[in-house]
Amino acid sequence: VLALHAREGLIDTERWRVRLQDYFPVARFGASFYLRSRDRFAMDEAKTGIDEI
Repeated sequence: VLALHAREGLIDTERWRVRLQDYFPVARFGASFYLRSRDRFAMDEAKTGIDEI
């Protein structure tokens, strides 16, 4: 990580946690392209044979 920018109030400085309800990250996709993230989801962890190695 070269730099990090967060707007005022995004980080709970008492617990040092990001307020996820207000967090919409931007990511570099390559060259001059960027991506916005407006939704998130969770997936259950799948256990497969490869996980046991």
